[in-house]
Amino acid sequence: MASKSYYYHLVAGSIPHDASRLVALDIEWAKNWRAVEKIVPFCACLHSIYLTPTIQLLDADAMSMESQLLFRGNSQTTQDFVSEVDRLLTPHVRSKCTMLGHQLSSDLHTLRQCSHLPLVGVSDLIDKFRNRHTKDSTGAGASVGDTRYDLVSRVTGNGAEKLRNVSLRLGVIAVQTEIDGSSVTRMYNEYVTDSDPLKRQKLQVMNWRHAFQTALVWAVDSLPGVRRFSRLLGDGALTTNDALHRMGKEHIEYLSSEEFERTRSKAGTREYIARYSPSTH
Repeated sequence: MASKSYYYHLVAGSIPHDASRLVALDIEWAKNWRAVEKIVPFCACLHSIYLTPTIQLLDADAMSMESQLLFRGNSQTTQDFVSEVDRLLTPHVRSKCTMLGHQLSSDLHTLRQCSHLPLVGVSDLIDKFRNRHTKDSTGAGASVGDTRYDLVSRVTGNGAEKLRNVSLRLGVIAVQTEIDGSSVTRMYNEYVTDSDPLKRQKLQVMNWRHAFQTALVWAVDSLPGVRRFSRLLGDGALTTNDALHRMGKEHIEYLSSEEFERTRSKAGTREYIARYSPSTH
C-alpha cells in the first residue's frame, strides 16, 4: 500500500468457511466549482460482512466483518488516489461476493471521470451494475446490488431516499453527529487547511459508517425472517457505532474520543431516531 495515503485494514471475528460475503463500497468526495478539479474524491471504504446459510440473528456487535479504509494523502494526486482505490476494489469485483452501494453507479462514474488511466475494477463493476437485472449478471465474479434502487417492497419510501431514511425504515440506526451543522465538503476543506488528524479520522469513520449501513440494509432486506438485535436497543434494531468502536478503537484515535462516545449513547440514539425517522404513511 502506498505510503502517501492513510490506510486501515480492520477485521472483527473469524470468517466462517461457509459464509457468503456482502461488500459495500462508499466513496466520499468534495466539490469546489471554482477549482480546476471541480470534484475531488478523497475517501473510500470497502466494508465486508459475512453471513452463514443458517443465520437466525443479525447482531452487528457480533458479526464477522472486514474493512479497508483509504484516505487521500496530503500530497497525493487525484489520479494516484483513484488508481489506489481501483487496486483495492478489483479483487472484490473478481471474487464470489455481492458488491453493494447506495447509488453505486454515481460513486463508480465519479472515480472513472476523475481518472486519465484505465480503471479495471471500476469499469468491470460499472458493466456488472448495468447488467445486474439481466441474464448476464450470473457470470463470473461478484454480483451487484444497490440499496437505492434494488430493495424489495418492504421499504415504503421511494428511490430518491437518503441512505439514512432507508436505514431507519429497516431498523438500522447509524447515529452520525459529526456532520451536524456542517457538510462533508466543508469538513474536508477544513482538513486540507490544517491537516488535523482528528478531522481526517472523523471523515474516515463517516465514510466507514456509510458502507456499513449499506451492507446492513441489504442484509436486513434480503433476510426478512432473520431477527435483529442491538445491545443498545434490544430486539428489532441494529446499530453501527459500537461495532465500529470494537473494530477500530486500537487504530483510530477518534473512536475512543468523548465526541464519538456520544454517538454510542442510548439517549443520543433515541434522539437521532426521533429526529430523522421518516413517516411511514
